[in-house]
Amino acid sequence: MKELYDQTKERLKTIEDYLKPNVKIHTIWECEFDQQKYPEVDPHLKPIDKRDAFYGGRTETIQLYNNLSDLKDTFMKYKQEASGCKCDPKYCKPDCENDKECKTKIQYIIDNAAYNLDIDKVKHNSGLRFIAKICLNNLWGHFGMRDNFTQKEYCFTLEHITKIVFNEKYKDISTMILDENIVLTEYKEKEEYSKPNPSVNVYIALFTTAHARLKLYELLDILQERVLYMDTDSCIYNDDGSEAYEIVSKHNANHIKQFISAGPKDYSMKLDTEKLVSCCKGFRLNAEVEEKITLDKKIKIVTDENEKYETVKYDNIKIGKDHQLKTVKQVKSL
Repeated sequence: MKELYDQTKERLKTIEDYLKPNVKIHTIWECEFDQQKYPEVDPHLKPIDKRDAFYGGRTETIQLYNNLSDLKDTFMKYKQEASGCKCDPKYCKPDCENDKECKTKIQYIIDNAAYNLDIDKVKHNSGLRFIAKICLNNLWGHFGMRDNFTQKEYCFTLEHITKIVFNEKYKDISTMILDENIVLTEYKEKEEYSKPNPSVNVYIALFTTAHARLKLYELLDILQERVLYMDTDSCIYNDDGSEAYEIVSKHNANHIKQFISAGPKDYSMKLDTEKLVSCCKGFRLNAEVEEKITLDKKIKIVTDENEKYETVKYDNIKIGKDHQLKTVKQVKSL
């Protein structure tokens, strides 16, 4: 597009130079002509960016605190088969006491899935399930991958550096001298010169995200005020005993006794087996973090206005632009 624009400007200049000073030329571009049709609305419009559909996710906290003590297709096929059928309270096994109920649930999955399952292979396999889930996530990530990444080149000659620095196709150019013989240059291609990755298909990723949100809305419509917390593809809720075949328990059908959340990607809960499940985005899970950021501490921070923030210090390893590993002191507060 940039080359076509330059050619048009060059032809226009040639015409103006030839007709001057007898003729005055007034030019109007097609986009400017179209704008005149809707003068009130057009200033607020901009081209649609398909990647905007990724934003506005549904990872959020519904209830801060609740004490519940009284209450692709191949990889998808592999993941579903390896997940097995989770009975209460154990995974489905050949000698399962709820064999009839298990087969009913498995048949429900087969009837409602868009892929074919082998009923003889539907048994829990944590290793295969983990691999299939990683493959699905990587596949989705590749389909939705951005095109224009920062490019890096090692330059050994002045000619090579000059060729990059003064190239009109590049932007955000930076250089770093590594030693007397090597210079590291980083740059991005301008959008008009950027070539799309042929293996990227953002529409597949967008459909997956949108479909997941629709399924989440269906679940929220059923659960209503029982919802405690939700993520893009999961939901923590107060179980009243009713069954939903499309809901799979992540914790072997255990129930929650206590739940606390300080925000998205930040929650802790105690199960009826006294097991603690915690997620705290931005904090590295180690012994010090587990000791300081506990369930009781989170409850105090959320429910008590006078409670002080908890501070955690630890060493963090980072890679600098010169590709050197550095250990830096990291301080974070909850």
